[in-house]
Amino acid sequence: MKRARFIRNNHGFSLIEILIVLGLIAGIVAFIATRISGAQGNAQVKQTKLSIQTTIDQLEMYNTDCQSYPTSSQNLMALVKKPSGEPSCENWGPNPYAKDIPKDAWGQPFHYESDGIEYEIVSYGKNKRPGGEGVDADISSKTMKLK
Repeated sequence: MKRARFIRNNHGFSLIEILIVLGLIAGIVAFIATRISGAQGNAQVKQTKLSIQTTIDQLEMYNTDCQSYPTSSQNLMALVKKPSGEPSCENWGPNPYAKDIPKDAWGQPFHYESDGIEYEIVSYGKNKRPGGEGVDADISSKTMKLK
């Protein structure tokens, strides 16, 4: 009996074949990672906008009780603890307006400016610096639109 001679020397894959497969896998992983990180950045922007809106609601409750907004020197801590300086608020509370000082989706406290009559709440975005584009762009209570 003759054995079939069609079996060749198949000892596995060549180095080039392995490198091609690894390159394709790396390309697919890179593509998926950029899609996921882009979606995460957009979600953080939306979360920050919602946090600013919640802080606006808390400031409006504070204003209803105190007839002014916390000043810049009092900052947003006035939503957590009754301010002791001027201007005083006799009708503060009895419960805090917020549990903690409000923060953006990147864990940074909001930048708050107020003269007691008007205010602005700003998040500097992912890069934590003024300016920027995309997820690094500033988000301001005066210009933001919830989407």
